Amino acid sequence: MMVQFHMEDEKYRVILHRIGGNTEEEKARFCGVVSENYGIPLPLMEKIADRCPIVIKKDLPFKKAEMLAIAFKSSGASVSVEKKRNLSPVFLEFMTTGTCRLGLESSNLRKSPGGAWQVFGRIQNISSEELHDVWALIQLFDEYEELIAFEEIPLPINPLSPNESSPFKAIFEGELPVQKISIAFRNASGNPLPAMDKRQKREWVEVKIAETREKSGPLPLTEISEEVLPAFEPQISLIPEGIEEKLEKEGTEGASVEISPPGTEELPLTSDEEIKSPGEEFALNFFEKGGPQQEEKKGKEEERFEIVTEEDRAQEVIRALMDEGTPDEEDLRLDYPADDRTEDIRRIEPDFPLYEKGAPVMGEKPATVETKTEGETFHCSWLEDFKKAIEVYGQMNRDPFLFWFQDLQKKGQFEDAYHSLLTLLIYARFNQTYPSDTALENTKKVFPLMLQTDLPHEEFPPLERALFFPPDVWRDLYIRAIPKLQEVSFRVMEGKGWETSDLDRLIRIIPHMTARNSRWAIRAIHDWIPGVVPDVSDMSIDISEGLYRVASRLGVVNPLFDYYQGKNSTGDMRIQSFARAAFPDDPGKIEEPMSRLGTKDEGGNCWPTEPQCQDCPFESFCQKLFVDFNPAEKGMILR
Repeated sequence: MMVQFHMEDEKYRVILHRIGGNTEEEKARFCGVVSENYGIPLPLMEKIADRCPIVIKKDLPFKKAEMLAIAFKSSGASVSVEKKRNLSPVFLEFMTTGTCRLGLESSNLRKSPGGAWQVFGRIQNISSEELHDVWALIQLFDEYEELIAFEEIPLPINPLSPNESSPFKAIFEGELPVQKISIAFRNASGNPLPAMDKRQKREWVEVKIAETREKSGPLPLTEISEEVLPAFEPQISLIPEGIEEKLEKEGTEGASVEISPPGTEELPLTSDEEIKSPGEEFALNFFEKGGPQQEEKKGKEEERFEIVTEEDRAQEVIRALMDEGTPDEEDLRLDYPADDRTEDIRRIEPDFPLYEKGAPVMGEKPATVETKTEGETFHCSWLEDFKKAIEVYGQMNRDPFLFWFQDLQKKGQFEDAYHSLLTLLIYARFNQTYPSDTALENTKKVFPLMLQTDLPHEEFPPLERALFFPPDVWRDLYIRAIPKLQEVSFRVMEGKGWETSDLDRLIRIIPHMTARNSRWAIRAIHDWIPGVVPDVSDMSIDISEGLYRVASRLGVVNPLFDYYQGKNSTGDMRIQSFARAAFPDDPGKIEEPMSRLGTKDEGGNCWPTEPQCQDCPFESFCQKLFVDFNPAEKGMILR
């Protein structure tokens, strides 16, 4: 497990939360002011305003982030600036056995100007008894995971009373090629003391900025251009909803907009690894009014950014290009910051660089490819019991929508297969969280109007709210998504015999259609609309934190070795192989049950710590491994 890190300047991002009270009048005024004063096309500003909260720019120095925030605040927007934290590359050992007696509250790594490494932090006694002669063992490893140095240091507070904390610190002299640091605790006899990781791991924290300046007008464009915008023409690409035609250039001195809608017949279908964001894109070049366009630099220097709208690990994505300096192939992940700022969304999918076919991939270790387990068969005595438990779980927790859908089919209320498919896709789009009674209610409300076109807005019924959207906004977003829902339904019925990967790419051009929803829709289409998707045996499952935790405790993966780092990592391949071994015709059957059983907020039993095994449907055959710590935290490697 190698984690590279670099000492670098602090980076900040700017988040646009809302425009005033988010009324249509305030949005229109804001978009008009920004468009007029900064040369951004009005249609683009309207789309940005509809997608709040959105990360406007990422990885900026503080001064530039502050000026960009002030520019938007002066136009009536609510914005914030957040600082990127350098998460500690210190890993806690000995969390696998026994009841935890210590809790690691913090750990930090610092390199002095002279080249010495300092590792320091705080450890708490979380047991009910005094701990005597506690020592910290700190080990440094190089890029080949070879031990290059270690220190054993006693805690300065001895004995350590219950609920009391003690600092610790170790210094390593010399220029060491450090790539990984581990820390463990032991008693005077050398026996390890099991510890719990209690560190806060938020990647972004909010910082204060100066109050908006009292100005009679907006910040001068020259000031913004020099201090915030890069010297070349930055580009933003978003996923618009229902854009069907290319916007022409708006004059020689204005901004140019290019729209390239994926999902058209000319779009080549690429490999799964190359697909980072479904939907349609358009690019904006914005520059100082009257200034010369720099055509020769166009498209050479970019930065990607995304919006995530719902579902626990950020699912719908808006990508944007806006970089200064050397182009960066890193996928920048943006999220809807939680209102209470208690914790960041934990991102599981790693960042893989996009590359052209045939180009060499630098820095990739071939191990993950060589250990691919396509034909691996899991030999375990409890596999049949597991399969029965999944079947029983599916019967007892069947989606209420499917009862309603089946009843409509029996009563002949669908005009044709297209009508059935459109209903499935509309429900899948509404179903942003689980369980979602509101998704079924909203589907029932719009069902009588599904086949009608060009209806005025006032004829659409009010909808129930979604996770991130109030009812009126969710209704407007549905109305905007109708053209894409109808187009995708028509193209699916026109094609027949779809491969799951191709169909997934097509379905996910529907606005607010998440990856989880797309997989649900494909399996539902396979079950309920014959001939459209003949085979779902090749469809991979999404490995959430809850699913990985359940798989670890069942014994499918070992979180100390089978790390999940995204597609084709060791943990991914073992779990995918297990799913195919259990259900060769439909591996996706295990995804929802295992994910929900591993999610405490959804009524699951396999909690991060202290799992409720007595009520779990897997209790009779589960191996109950790694119950003293959260295996997902250990085995899912994050950036």
